Amino acid sequence: MIVNLKTLMNDAIKNNYAVGGFNAPDYVTLEATIEAAEETKTPIILSHAFPHEAFISLDEAAERFKYFARKTDVPICLHVDHAASYDYAVKALRYGFTSVMYDCSHLDLEENIREVAEFTELAHTMEVSVEAAVGRMPSSNEGQGGCTETGVAIENIEQYYSVPDEVAEFVNRTGVDAVAVSFGMIHGLSITKPVLDIKHLKKIRAATECPLVMHGGSGVTRKSITEAIDNGIRKINYFTQMSRSPLPEIAAMLSEDNEGLNVPIIYGVMKRTIKKVLIDRIRLFNNT
Repeated sequence: MIVNLKTLMNDAIKNNYAVGGFNAPDYVTLEATIEAAEETKTPIILSHAFPHEAFISLDEAAERFKYFARKTDVPICLHVDHAASYDYAVKALRYGFTSVMYDCSHLDLEENIREVAEFTELAHTMEVSVEAAVGRMPSSNEGQGGCTETGVAIENIEQYYSVPDEVAEFVNRTGVDAVAVSFGMIHGLSITKPVLDIKHLKKIRAATECPLVMHGGSGVTRKSITEAIDNGIRKINYFTQMSRSPLPEIAAMLSEDNEGLNVPIIYGVMKRTIKKVLIDRIRLFNNT
């Protein structure tokens, strides 16, 4: 069942939980994600991230997502993550996505507001939800989130924090349905383990009632995730750890002298492992 992000956020606010935003750049991961949602009977967000254009195009992702979402009774939001240009975001509307993150966080606040407000006005005429971002996040993934620190420990991460008053102004002037904020997370994996600044998150929460989004869910402790949810986080993006989870078993299989090993067997390992990881993560995000 296809729904927009606002529908999921309203229920998450009411029941104090977070909805998982899971990237599915390949067929195996997509199947595993849908099956995890069905087994837990929990709404999810299927995400196509702009950096994954190298693996699957926007239009192909839309068709795959719609095909699987229509086959299940679980509410599924079809989301584009980190749309890097207005034209790309508009294409997402045309292809049938029900939520778009238009990421202008690399711009100054006024320009960010102007760009996002224009797109939000258009998207809302089509009942498509909009996520945007205030503040920047360091990233181990080149070209994501407007920040490209790679392969090093991130120092002085406070410089990337979202400013509470700016978040409030941004939400009021753009009308977005969710806003991604920065309070200690890192896109991808880093040498330094992410430490969430819950005190700062509380300040952001006090400044706005808009659903808050946490990018960079990999590597964050379970306790910190629970604390973040209890302080207003309603959507959590999670991909890097999940995507790497099958690698140890696959590496062990490849190191053995196994003539019977083939690609379908490897796909089976991928699907089983990813599904297991996502079921655990969905239950954690449910905050019960």
